[in-house]
Amino acid sequence: MLLSSKIFEIDNLLPVLGDGVFPMLKGVGSTMLVFLGHELMFFLTPAMQQPEKAGKAVIMGITVPLILNLIAFIMVIGGMSVYGATSSTWPTVDLLRSFEIKGLFFERFDYFLLVVWIMQILTTFSILQYVSSKGLAQTFRTNNKPIIYFSMPIIFIIAWVPRDVNELYSFSDFFGDIGVSLFMILPPIMLLYAVIFKKGGVR
Repeated sequence: MLLSSKIFEIDNLLPVLGDGVFPMLKGVGSTMLVFLGHELMFFLTPAMQQPEKAGKAVIMGITVPLILNLIAFIMVIGGMSVYGATSSTWPTVDLLRSFEIKGLFFERFDYFLLVVWIMQILTTFSILQYVSSKGLAQTFRTNNKPIIYFSMPIIFIIAWVPRDVNELYSFSDFFGDIGVSLFMILPPIMLLYAVIFKKGGVR
């Protein structure tokens, strides 16, 4: 991302909050899906050797992608302008495709981003599938391996529901809203349950 500074123009970032704060707040919803996944700590914390450090792990897990996404956002807008970013389906990839550095062994850097992106999708998918199957297995008091295999064709069918990129974005916004709602509702309920029935606690 920093290599794109050769096409970066500070004027593309101006004016900051030119239309006020409320238009900016409307755009926050589209970024929620990036920061979901905190519910994994409900499963991972009991397995940690030092569960008292779970809070620090969550803060780091939020801070790192927040900083990286902020850098990507600034570099994309500065390099492509607002119009260029909004008219592009994958603005970050297009930014890295918009310049070359002559003389290096690799002149195109979008390939590195795509490789890391695929790895990120794979790891995210794997851990979410495992945690969801683990939760269902604990709910129905059964082994989670059959659930993992049974869930794979269901996931495949769901992945075929969006017919184009626009429906894919609508799909992701829908699940992002559900994820945010569940994360705001479930933790207080689970905490109340733990307090009332004296579940959990420090080992």
